[in-house]
Amino acid sequence: MNYWAVTLLLLLGYTVNAQSKPFTVQGIIRDAPVSVIYLKHVNEIGQDILDSARIQNGAFTFTGDIHHPTRAFLRTNRKIMPDDQNLNITPLYLEPATITVELTYNQFRNIKVNGSKTHAEFAQSEALQTPFRNEYFALRDSLERLNKQGSATGNQAQVDSLNRRMEQAIQGMCSASRRFIADHPDSWASAYELNLFKNDFPIDSVRSLFYGFTPALKQSQYGLEIADKLARHDQVAASLGKPYINFASKDVNGQAFKLSSLKGGYILLDFWGSWCAPCRAGNPHLVELYKRYHQKGIEFVGIACDDTPAAWKKAIEKDGIGIWRHVLDQKTTGIARQYAIDVYPTKILVDPAGRMVARYQGNDDTALAKKLEELLAQGNK
Repeated sequence: MNYWAVTLLLLLGYTVNAQSKPFTVQGIIRDAPVSVIYLKHVNEIGQDILDSARIQNGAFTFTGDIHHPTRAFLRTNRKIMPDDQNLNITPLYLEPATITVELTYNQFRNIKVNGSKTHAEFAQSEALQTPFRNEYFALRDSLERLNKQGSATGNQAQVDSLNRRMEQAIQGMCSASRRFIADHPDSWASAYELNLFKNDFPIDSVRSLFYGFTPALKQSQYGLEIADKLARHDQVAASLGKPYINFASKDVNGQAFKLSSLKGGYILLDFWGSWCAPCRAGNPHLVELYKRYHQKGIEFVGIACDDTPAAWKKAIEKDGIGIWRHVLDQKTTGIARQYAIDVYPTKILVDPAGRMVARYQGNDDTALAKKLEELLAQGNK
């Protein structure tokens, strides 16, 4: 039985065995010019649950059922905006208990919570990360001001310094999070944190922290997603040097396409999406590489994931990447899952013998360009 099936069985078993228990949130909100407040969380099978409550005389109440401590969000508006710019949104860890909260409009980050042990643990983690997070946002604001003033290009040393310090702040947040998780192996806040940062932490850290979790956390939705990440990593590590996985689909022009139809040269598989900002940002360089090396023996195949046909086609046209073959990954094809893709963009290089010889996650353009130069500059095949 493969690990995908094992993961599914674990999830189904956990869902069946877990018992739903009631929770109550009793809240007070001050100075609110609105009459409704919203509570959003994800249930044990990954469905979004959005509830609303009337604010009457500055008070509100939510009730519901959950299977385990669950991360939720309280907010007073439904407008889409970055969470760091929204003054009226705050995370709240629900538990099967009566939880009291106190809020002030436009100051949701100063929420006071009683009755949730998990939220108290989450607050400890936040306290560890806050100095680094504040530094990161201050540095980001400084960089944005430089760009608005048009002085960034004329002061590259300052830009480089800001970027280095921002990266240090991010590393500080990650280190603080890892310390918290290691110290709280039985906290649902730890499970959420590790799942959130599983693509940012070193894989050995993810594995070590996950193995330290209690059985309940390992079998939670967060835990199963982390286990899936580890399994995918192991699959990827074992796949280099192995034959590529063939697939058949319709291309962007509605024509039948099989990967196996491309023979005799190198192939670059680009897993991307119209919704993925880093993917789109890297497309101009990808066009340059294609024009430079296509005649020397390489084909590109774009595989759009989690996308819609309309958005996919529009992005191809806008980014000028219709010069190579494109397919849309769907549930019936499952191409990304077969290739263990969990970061976008991801590019996989296949050699003329049909072996996967390199894998690049994110916009690792320098390493990819160097590899193509090494393989194709002399027209080698």
